Amino acid sequence: MRRTLGILATALLVTAARAAIAAPDYRLGAYAGAELRPYTQARRTSVYVAMRDGVRLAVDVYVPGGEGRAAVPRPTILEYQRYGRAAPRQGGGVVFEDILTDTSGLAVPSSVADATAQSHFLRQGYVLVVADLRGAGASFGPSLEEGDPVEERDLKDLIDWIARQDFSNGRVGMYGVSYGAEVQPRATVHRPKGLGALVMVQGLFDEADGGYAMGGIFRNGWLGVWEEAVNALDNREQAQSEQITNIPPVDADPGRTLLAEAVREHQDGVPAMQFGPLVPSFRAEGFLRDRLPFIDSRQPKGQNNLYTLLPFHNRSGVPTLLIGGWNDMFPDDMLLWHENLTVPRRLIVGGWAHGGNWGPERDHDLNRDYRKVAVEALRWFDHWLKDAPEAGIVSMPPIQYAVLDSADRSDWQSTKQWPPSNSAALTLYLDPVRSDTARSVNDGTLAIQPAPRSEAVPYQPDSRTTTGSPNDGKSTGRWHRKPFAMRPSMVDNDWKAMTWTSPALEAGLCLVGAPVFHLHVSGEDLPVADLHAYLEIVDRLGRSQYLTEGLMRSSHRLLAKPPYRNFGHPFPAGTSAAVARTPPLGGTAVEMRFRGMSTSYRLEPGERLRLALTLSDAHNTATVAHSETARLSVHQGGPTPSRLELPLLQCPPKTARPDP
Repeated sequence: MRRTLGILATALLVTAARAAIAAPDYRLGAYAGAELRPYTQARRTSVYVAMRDGVRLAVDVYVPGGEGRAAVPRPTILEYQRYGRAAPRQGGGVVFEDILTDTSGLAVPSSVADATAQSHFLRQGYVLVVADLRGAGASFGPSLEEGDPVEERDLKDLIDWIARQDFSNGRVGMYGVSYGAEVQPRATVHRPKGLGALVMVQGLFDEADGGYAMGGIFRNGWLGVWEEAVNALDNREQAQSEQITNIPPVDADPGRTLLAEAVREHQDGVPAMQFGPLVPSFRAEGFLRDRLPFIDSRQPKGQNNLYTLLPFHNRSGVPTLLIGGWNDMFPDDMLLWHENLTVPRRLIVGGWAHGGNWGPERDHDLNRDYRKVAVEALRWFDHWLKDAPEAGIVSMPPIQYAVLDSADRSDWQSTKQWPPSNSAALTLYLDPVRSDTARSVNDGTLAIQPAPRSEAVPYQPDSRTTTGSPNDGKSTGRWHRKPFAMRPSMVDNDWKAMTWTSPALEAGLCLVGAPVFHLHVSGEDLPVADLHAYLEIVDRLGRSQYLTEGLMRSSHRLLAKPPYRNFGHPFPAGTSAAVARTPPLGGTAVEMRFRGMSTSYRLEPGERLRLALTLSDAHNTATVAHSETARLSVHQGGPTPSRLELPLLQCPPKTARPDP
């Protein structure tokens, strides 16, 4: 069986490789324009800018200059911040906190105090405008529900304001991470004249089938932490007599009177998310698309999903650079943006967690590659805002992605489409034969052929199963970013799970894309089951490590046609009506077909693949309660062969790691 698995994988990849289209060789971050760095100083000012309804937004403006350079109108980069346009600096002044950092720093004299703005853009002669969004930071207005349509109007007004200023030549780009990425499609709704380019880093696309939930199972872990942190950032519990210390005021407000007034207005709005009170219903009913607190003006019923902005974004024609991460909380979303946008676009996907947070600083490929994101963003803006042919955008491959391995190495590949044309699918079947590799509930095998006879393996739900708590230092980097662990141990979870493990690989194997699970299950005293399927790597010492996961609640198993292109993956309907007509689990096996989150990883010879199955992730998902007599049965072989479809790719040659 061991040799057969290796031979089959090789044959599939050889067949797929014949159809592959050679992609141009390209090194991430190899852009000579990034090395010029003509500006060493910038001037920072902060002002209030009134929107059309009179609400004032706090705005910082950084203008490059120094060394006798005259101020001339320049292209401008706008960041619209949910998490603060700047942070107060100990001893006075502010620190502009941004992903695009330059460790040598940049002198920014200001009327408040000397500050450090470590921005790649400023060094290249772009004006940088950073604004607190309405209801946050030092901006006025009540706090709003996420994605309120007023953001669209505010962005139009703000971009129009920038284009009228003396520092601006009328050409504006937007850059942002997470929420800062998600507001950018909203800026296209009213098509501001000056908007010329976007750089979206790790933003959501369909919250109900990725970052917020998956298969009807709500991710209360990271969202609860986020909600608590943002409410604290907004000073929602702040007494009116207390001084606001976590938000810098604008220049005209040294006494912080306006800042205090703005924060009082925030408290008249709504808390961030407001998901907390809904968790009990999410546990009982699941995450339903048409019963959620945020209602989009273009989607009368259902979640305020960003994909509803696609018609506006595509009609705007604004060129868009998309940056994703395989270890992000929603790694598929940037793939989906690229697949569904028709504007000029590029996609880069590295091995990063959300916001590039990988814990203690180490000089490995992930750190080095993430720093190159700044270069690629600069290249994008140079081409579209400065008309710089030397940026080379025309010859760039449309998609670049990293293939990771256990040494934290990133071997970069290029492709013209997703999935890559030289990919193939490998099907592995759940088999009751013991693998003798796991101390788990059943210790089954992943085989290349289904067992001839059907067999049902029972499992008693264990509510202690978890991928880790944010407080025990063992959590996955995907859901709890501090500390970031690329391949956290799954050994403790495996002991309480059902597992199926492949034979050891005789040759390297690269998984690139989304796994798809086909699980046939039945239930006893178990009308609803929350399947948590983990794809793991087992190293040569038998230690299992997290690679990716997929979730599906049995009552949400009814599939539907997706409202966007999704690579042909299973798409759960997730509506109240669909759930109402889905029978509960019983003695007859039903198929649950669902995708896992995309990954890109190289397995080495001697390593194994493992599927681990549980019904809960205690610290990270809101799951239904079970009785002590509840049993889930997974059916293997015969007419109901549970199986796993894996996306394979011909492994790229390993690149030499540079010296630290």
